[in-house]
Amino acid sequence: MKRPRYTVLATARILPVLSSFLLAFLLACEESTGGGGVELADSAAASPGFERVPGPTSASASPESTATFIQDSAPPAGGVAIEFSESAGLGEMSSGKSASERANEFVRGKKNDPDWQRQQKGPNPMWVEVGIAPIQAPPGSPGFQEARTRAYMSAMLNAKSSLAKFLSAEVSQAMERHYVDGKPLADETAGEPLPPILEKAAQIFEDMLDQELDRRGLDRDSAAAKEAAREVLNSERFSMQSRILAAAEMSGIQAFRYFESSSQSSASSEVAVVAIRSPKSASLQAALLGKGPVPSGTPQVDIAEWAESVGDQTLLFTSGVQVRTDENGEVVLVGFGQAAPRGKSGNAVQGARRRADDLARMAIRIFLGEKVVDDSMTREDSNFKEYADGEEVFESGGTYEERVKSESAKMKNPGASPVYTWSAPHPGTGETVYGSVMLFSASSARAANTMFADLSKAGGASGGEGTRAVGTNPPPVKTKPRQPARGDSSGGSGAEGEEP
Repeated sequence: MKRPRYTVLATARILPVLSSFLLAFLLACEESTGGGGVELADSAAASPGFERVPGPTSASASPESTATFIQDSAPPAGGVAIEFSESAGLGEMSSGKSASERANEFVRGKKNDPDWQRQQKGPNPMWVEVGIAPIQAPPGSPGFQEARTRAYMSAMLNAKSSLAKFLSAEVSQAMERHYVDGKPLADETAGEPLPPILEKAAQIFEDMLDQELDRRGLDRDSAAAKEAAREVLNSERFSMQSRILAAAEMSGIQAFRYFESSSQSSASSEVAVVAIRSPKSASLQAALLGKGPVPSGTPQVDIAEWAESVGDQTLLFTSGVQVRTDENGEVVLVGFGQAAPRGKSGNAVQGARRRADDLARMAIRIFLGEKVVDDSMTREDSNFKEYADGEEVFESGGTYEERVKSESAKMKNPGASPVYTWSAPHPGTGETVYGSVMLFSASSARAANTMFADLSKAGGASGGEGTRAVGTNPPPVKTKPRQPARGDSSGGSGAEGEEP
């Protein structure tokens, strides 16, 4: 029953007479590194009136994002309608296609939607981004629900990192190419006896070479050792590295649509989120912080009734926040959170519900403002060698590293309360997930602030005269007690309070 609730390279050339041994040693010990990286998000610049349509994306599990910029719709005569349509934010489980493919198809399908494109030109385009992240646990595993939650957060973070790069990217790079060919002339003193000190140096080198060959399981006369001692006609080494650093304040971003695809292979399980920021959502953010007027629109249904009508299975695939219009025409913020119990007891279920509440509050706080920092580094290296026997060898490797961070400082945030709770089994696992729909608005914040002031004024927590002052107050008004309802049900409800 649903209920509203709230190498150090040893290239020091000892002597030309030792060069042949040194060459064999270096080539035998040389190793090349390999690696892969995550493709950097496209962050081509956009200007008012510019639109970048997301290109095709694979169903791989690599985090990525694609962006498009669309003009915000102009307010219609007689009021400001909430973002586009009542389908905003409704999620779904993708079948057949990956979540990223479905998300990009959704955005492309909105290109000619009049609700999205009422105004093609203007100084303040709406930002739209598709953020993608893998679900890193297969369905049925103990951590699948947590992996879904992390995937959603990562997808939003990937979308925001792309926005951060668009707003404030600082790029540095370095490249180097080193080419060598030929060999030095033989030393005229070759073959002559070495001074005692150099004989000792040569012996030390020989011992080092033998030890290294032994460690690697190579015999001096083996095919591998002879292969390492082949004459190199020329060689080239190339290296490239870049770093992109971006940091930007963000606010007013909502998860407009959520898509999820999952399978037993985590490589094909992912979450894709269509994230948007418009002047209207920015206006709501300012109003919630007391920095601007509250936007209004065409009255819709009560938020709790809307959530119930949407259905629990749809809410299972809805996360983050949405900007919506309530039954009074006030533009409000709706937060969503969900969690799975870490056990089978009633306590575990209650814990899941409380965590769902907290996740919804966290999503609301992120909407009000955050600072996003993205620091990514790419390095690519390659080696080329041409041998005297005609063989050419090319080796390459590289690394990619990225760190994205979002942070919001502590902020007083009264007025948010859960208005609907739900539970639903995940279709891929059968695991029951518990969720919370939380309402936050300027009017609810005002009500909370007023109640907080009244309760603080009433006092009582800090002690004092207490009941000694009772005689100075008028006697209470007598009221007739209510009779409790009778029934055959094994359940029941608590006593109802007096009429307010």
